[in-house]
Amino acid sequence: KSFQDRCLINDFTYLFKKQDRIGIIGKNGVGKSTLLNILTQTIQPEKGTVVHGPTLKIGYYTQHSNTLTDSNTLHQELSEIADYVTLGGGQQVTVAKLLDMFLFPPAVQHTPIAKLSGGERRRLQLLKVLIEHPNFLILDEPTNDLDIDTLNVLEDFLQDYDGCIVLVSHDRYFMDQLVEHLFVFEDKGFIRDFYGNYSDYKLQYANLEKPAEKPVETAKLPIEETVNNSPKKKLSYKEQRELEQIDLKLPQLEVQKEALQTLMNAGSADHQALLNWAQELEQIQLEIDELSERWLILSE
Repeated sequence: KSFQDRCLINDFTYLFKKQDRIGIIGKNGVGKSTLLNILTQTIQPEKGTVVHGPTLKIGYYTQHSNTLTDSNTLHQELSEIADYVTLGGGQQVTVAKLLDMFLFPPAVQHTPIAKLSGGERRRLQLLKVLIEHPNFLILDEPTNDLDIDTLNVLEDFLQDYDGCIVLVSHDRYFMDQLVEHLFVFEDKGFIRDFYGNYSDYKLQYANLEKPAEKPVETAKLPIEETVNNSPKKKLSYKEQRELEQIDLKLPQLEVQKEALQTLMNAGSADHQALLNWAQELEQIQLEIDELSERWLILSE
């Protein structure tokens, strides 16, 4: 698939299997959402085909989805789809229980959707996708508008989910918890099929691009032929030091992030303390995202 004269996807083939846990990573604008739209047959590839199995049921959540009816209450919106949902362990829960699990207590379940905040609407939209019980779940940047408590609930829900998950997210910690396999968008439409999570990829990335070295019999060649005068792309000393510092800093930030999440999950009667922790967590996540993007740039 190309856009104007730019190739976004080239010669990519994959057979999705039950319980696949796939993360999609790459710079903004490389074609991640295009791939999702091709998978769901919203758009068609210029060459090749997408084959859907007869029992396939796709659930597609994006940060731009809006299929909510403002005049409905929260309970009405979900109960029009199903009276209950089956969790990964086989447990069946009612709509009211599911709403409560996703931080909509009984007191607000009969509130009109029109009165919800933006974050609450995103959370309800996500629930509407999940209650349809898809067996192929696509989540496009689910962490952008969801608070920490909701993300913890969603993570627990997805850990027990028995279908296939395709996840696009800049939250590397969230992705590490859920995916075991990556589609990595690289240059000229090439998508690397990498088995492992983001941390595995980060550790191995520097070695992935190295071609196999061939032994050179320098003794049999004239000296002038052993000299390679072609320019080599190398990091400057400053950039090399920056890369080393990022490698040290990211694990520290992840530890700080996990410690804050543990504090918040434990709860506190001190509202100000919770607010401070949430603000600190947001700043740490921003720093992690910025350093991760910079790491990829320097590694490339």
